[in-house]
Amino acid sequence: MLRLSVVATVAAVLLAARPAPACTTLCMSRGKEVIVAKSYDFNVGNGLVLRNRRGVAKEAMLVSQGKAKPSRWVSRYGSLTFNQYGRELPLGGMNERGLVVEIMWLTATRHPPLAADKEAVNELQLIQYLLDSCATTREAVAAAKRLQIDKVHAPVHYMVCDRAGQCATIEDIGGKRVIHSGKTLPVRVLTNNPYAASLRYLRRHKGFGGKEAIPHTPASLARFARAATHARAFTRSKGDRRIAAFSALEDVRQGDFTKWQIVYEPLRGEVSFRKAGEDGFTTAKVEAKDCNAPVEVMDLFGTLIKGKRAFVPYTFELNRTLIQKSFKELGARFPPPVLEMLARYPEALKCTHGAKEPKKP
Repeated sequence: MLRLSVVATVAAVLLAARPAPACTTLCMSRGKEVIVAKSYDFNVGNGLVLRNRRGVAKEAMLVSQGKAKPSRWVSRYGSLTFNQYGRELPLGGMNERGLVVEIMWLTATRHPPLAADKEAVNELQLIQYLLDSCATTREAVAAAKRLQIDKVHAPVHYMVCDRAGQCATIEDIGGKRVIHSGKTLPVRVLTNNPYAASLRYLRRHKGFGGKEAIPHTPASLARFARAATHARAFTRSKGDRRIAAFSALEDVRQGDFTKWQIVYEPLRGEVSFRKAGEDGFTTAKVEAKDCNAPVEVMDLFGTLIKGKRAFVPYTFELNRTLIQKSFKELGARFPPPVLEMLARYPEALKCTHGAKEPKKP
């Protein structure tokens, strides 16, 4: 586990390099077919795609010493994740049961005060925890209600969807955990405003109860409205599912600020992805492998591994290179020991070799 003082140093430097709010996630359904599409918009483009394993014992990295209990768990499911700040700190992904978890910036985020007797994870490890532990959106919501977030850097909210097309948004607004699902989530889209405010805005527009035209600006609420239009149109479409999904992502793209475009297919266990602007895409299967199997990685942006885009064995050196490049591009200086500690965090993870599974959330 990282020393708390080291993680706190990371937090202090990151706070001096806040990016502009961005990112769009939408869920589209056509019959039993479910697609979750994500536009990752940020000023840093490096990334590794990781195949994570079952049966790995983990402990959360926390900043707030003594203010919360670090959560401890064993991964129940294998997953495929997109990581920019090191292994075990994903920005989104899908597990072998078809659960998708994605993150977006939300400046309005205000977390509840930390409780010393309640388990906590940091804002990126919540994604890995849910993918490791939950098979459905209902399970993920139950886990999110039980966990608190010990914020290291980013004010964020989350969208979770499962293979049945059931979705939920998870937000901390005004110091309270706010979850929208079922009837309170009539539109399965999330951008960079609180979900309730986005839905009110959408209802002012044609096709959703209002008279205003759907806007075509890069603003968060405008992207929410366009993504909602694509999600609705997909239910009546007959064309190629992935082409439709990438087309929707192009419509919410923010020029070169958009770095990754990801299309999850929970029923097929497949994830397709590309750098923004590429014509084609790469498709990978989510694999269910035990912790004895090697971790595999792929270079998403072509800045870390020479040669064609393909999965290769994970190494500590790759993780360290990713962390060094990504943090450098944030425009802030980091003491080398801090980055080294982050890079070495996965080295402390232990394979349980078939240990008894934890209780379901």
